[in-house]
Formats: sequence, C-alpha cells, structure tokens
Amino acid sequence: HRALLALTLVIAALAASAPAGAQTPPVIAAGVTVAGNDVGGLTAEQATVVLQTYFDRRIMVHFGARTIGVRPAALRARGRVFLAVRDALAAAPGTAIPLQVIVNERAIRIWVNQRAKFFRRAPVSTRAVLSGLTPHLTKPKDGRELMTYYARLKVIAALRGHDRDVTM
Repeated sequence: HRALLALTLVIAALAASAPAGAQTPPVIAAGVTVAGNDVGGLTAEQATVVLQTYFDRRIMVHFGARTIGVRPAALRARGRVFLAVRDALAAAPGTAIPLQVIVNERAIRIWVNQRAKFFRRAPVSTRAVLSGLTPHLTKPKDGRELMTYYARLKVIAALRGHDRDVTM
C-alpha cells in the first residue's frame, strides 16, 4: 500500500505542477535551416515569423542608374512558409530545407511591362543647329529598351532564389 500511495502522490504532484492542457510547443532540431536561415531551436510560430519576414524583404531592381524596390506581395508572390516550417519540425538536426515560392507570372509581366514603358527612351540623332551663322552639332543620345521577357525571367529567378538584388 505504501508504494501505491507514493505513486499516487507523485502523479498528483506532477498533475498539479502543470496547468491543464498546457504543453510546451515542439521546437525545431538544432542546425536546421530554411533557405539559409537557421531556425533550429525555434517553435513553429517563431520560425514562421522569421521566414515570413525574410521572404517579405524588398527586391531592389536596377534599371541602369535607377533602382526600384518592390515587395514580393506587390508581385503577388508567396513563400510557402507553412510547408517549410512543417518540414523543419520533422527534420533531422543539420538539415537544409528549401523555401518554395509561388509566383504569379501575370502580375510579374504587368509590373515589368509598366516599368519598361517608364524606362524606354527613343534614340535621338545628331542634328545640325545654327547659332548665329555658326553651325553646331548636337550630341546623339542612345535609346533604351527593356527586354521584358528576360526581365521577367530575372525577377522570377530572384524570387525563387531569394535574391533581393536584380540588375536589368
């Protein structure tokens, strides 16, 4: 009877020390990375915040001397953070997990085409201009044209590769 009483007291003490329904959330194994971000030791909620913040960084797109920053959400791109966190929770220590990206090619095409109109400049030929009776030649200006197909491919590759610096 003493052993049964002692066991009952130990179980009662353990039950009283932990609030009903309270469980510590599982943590990701040490050394697990998602898209190069160390998420080892984090809970699912913490890892979700870290990865969503990482994915939401602006993409800096350089058009010649101009730079435009755009957030992935503006291009309707989404990182599959939930799946990456799920895989990280089940991963062995030291595992590298990719962060998959869903791109909306139509939204990217529209965004690139709008920037191409802004970037485009028609070439200007040299002209002869008279100043008094002295002729002067103006300087020619090269034209600019953004190759939209390749620009779209670069933006998509940057999103999928988590690169945030793109030169057109």
